Amino acid sequence: MRCPEQNGSDVVAEISQTMLDHATKLIIIDKDQNTLESIRHEGGKSPGLVRYVHRFKNLNINNVDHLEFQKRPYDYWITF
Repeated sequence: MRCPEQNGSDVVAEISQTMLDHATKLIIIDKDQNTLESIRHEGGKSPGLVRYVHRFKNLNINNVDHLEFQKRPYDYWITF
């Protein structure tokens, strides 16, 4: 994971993963404990590896409490 950073009015994070056949998502829990989902697009691919760019619209990085990377059925997650 490339750490989240401020990009204009948005927070952007990149994740490279080898789980090509599994549905995953990145969410942010803000300081008010709201769950925010990203807009995701593929940022590149090679054999066995894919990079996703996650954009959280109109969010200041100072409002981020933590991030969670979740794998469907979304009851498994890793907290950053």
